[in-house]
Amino acid sequence: MYNLHYFTSFFKKNNIVKKKFSFLFYDYETFGLHTRLDKIAQFACIRTDVNFNIISKPILIYCTPPLDYLPDPLSIFITKIIPQCTLKKGMNEFFFSKKIYEEFIKHNTCILGFNNINFDDEFTRNIFYRNLLDPYGWSYKNNNSRWDLINVLRACYVFRPNGIIWPKKKSGLISFKLEDIAKCNKIQHLHAHNALSDVYATIEIAKLIKNAQPNLFNFFFNHRTKKQLINLFYKYKYDPIFYVSNIFGSCNHNVSMIKMILCSTKNATFLICFDLKYDFSIFLKVFLRVKNFKLEIKKLFETGLIVIYLNKCPIFAPLNVLDNTSIKKLNINLQKCIKNFVLIDQYIYVFKEINNFLIQKKNWNFINNVDLKLYENFFNVSDQKKMEKIHNIYSQKCFIKNVYFQDYRLNDLFFRMKARNFFTHLTYSEKKKWYVYCKHVFSIKYIRIYKKKLNDIFCKNIMNNIDKKIYYKIYDYFLNLIKKFY
Repeated sequence: MYNLHYFTSFFKKNNIVKKKFSFLFYDYETFGLHTRLDKIAQFACIRTDVNFNIISKPILIYCTPPLDYLPDPLSIFITKIIPQCTLKKGMNEFFFSKKIYEEFIKHNTCILGFNNINFDDEFTRNIFYRNLLDPYGWSYKNNNSRWDLINVLRACYVFRPNGIIWPKKKSGLISFKLEDIAKCNKIQHLHAHNALSDVYATIEIAKLIKNAQPNLFNFFFNHRTKKQLINLFYKYKYDPIFYVSNIFGSCNHNVSMIKMILCSTKNATFLICFDLKYDFSIFLKVFLRVKNFKLEIKKLFETGLIVIYLNKCPIFAPLNVLDNTSIKKLNINLQKCIKNFVLIDQYIYVFKEINNFLIQKKNWNFINNVDLKLYENFFNVSDQKKMEKIHNIYSQKCFIKNVYFQDYRLNDLFFRMKARNFFTHLTYSEKKKWYVYCKHVFSIKYIRIYKKKLNDIFCKNIMNNIDKKIYYKIYDYFLNLIKKFY
C-alpha cells in the first residue's frame, strides 16, 4: 500500500503540483524606439490573479546604459528618465535582464501589457538574447503564454463598444492611447510614460473590458496561444472571418474581413490570408507579373496579401459577431467579399508558392552587428546549457574567461556581455579589443550627427526649466562618455 507521503513526494518530484494561474502585467520605459539597438531604462511589473486582484508586491527597477551606447534624446524628453538617474538607481543589463527573466519564467503565467507584442516583447527578446538568456522560452514554457490588451480593446470598440467611453482625436477617429482611454474612463493614471503607473492603468483597463464585455474578453483570452489559434484556423478555414489589427488603420476601424488560406508548413508559425476588401482579380494579375518574390513581394501585400504570425496573439472573430447592418457601417462590402472568397479557392497554388518563398531561410550575412541577429536562428541544446552555466556562475559574481559556443553569434555576444557589464574583469587584450570596438561605434561621423541632434532639439523647441535641465544632463552625459575614447 502506498501512503499519502509517497504520493505527495511523487508529485513534487515530477513537478505535477498544480500552480495557480496568474497574469503578469509589465511595461518598459526605453532610451529609444529601436527594439534591437536601443536600451531599456526602466521596468515595472505587477502580478495578479485571474480576476486582476494584485497578489504580489510591484517591482520597479532601472537599468544602466552600457558604455557603447548613447540614448536617444527625444525618448528621454518623453520619459524624463536621464541616464544619470539609472546610474544612481539601477543595475547593469546582466542583472537587470536576469531579474526580469526570473519573473517571466514562473509557472502558469500569462505575460501581458499594452502594445507589448510589437514593442515591449521585442525589447524583452533582445535584452535576453544580448545577455545569454533564452529569448523565447519565457512566453511558452512552464505552461506560460503572452497576450496584448491593445487589440482586445480595438476589437471591443468594433464588436461590443457598450460599457466603455471612447476618446476621440481631433480628426474624429478613436484614440487607443493608454493615457486617453484611462482619462475618459476615470482610471487613475498619474504619470504617463512611467512604467509602474502604466502597469496600474493597464490592469484597470483589463478590468474595464472584462466587466463591460465578459463574453468577448473570455473568447479572445481563450484564443491567444498558437495551439488555440491553429484550432480556430481549421474551424473557420471555409468561412470568412474578421481580423482586428492596426495594419488596417483607424479610418477602417482597425478591422477587415479576411480569408484564412494556408497555415505555414514550417512549424505552423504563420497564416497566409487575403483581405477580402481588395479585388482578388487585381491581386492575381500582380502575382502573375511578379518574377522575383524577394524584390516584389511588397506589391502583393499592397493588393491584399496578409501574413499573420500566430505567436503574436492575433485577434479573430467569426462573422456572426455582427449583423449585416453593422458590417455595412464598417465600410465592408459583403457581396464583394463573398465573391473574392469563392474565387480564391480556384487559385490555392498561388498561395502555396508564396508560402514556399516565405519559409526560405533568410540571408543574414549582410548584417555585421551581432546585436541585430536575434532572428537568424535558434540556439542548440548544447549552447543553451553553456548559457545557463555562465548565468549560474556570473550570478554569484564569479567569472569565466573563455567559453566556446557552436553558434558563432554567442561567442561575440559573450564578449560583449562581459565588456558591457563586467569591464573590470576583462583581460588586458579584451579591454583593448573593447576600446577599439567602442571607438568604431562612436566614430567622428556618429559624434557629429548626435551633437547636431542635440543642438536641433535645443534650437527648435520651446523648453521649460525642467526640459532645459534634462537637456544639459544629456549633453554632460554625452561629453563624459565620448571623453573615454578620445
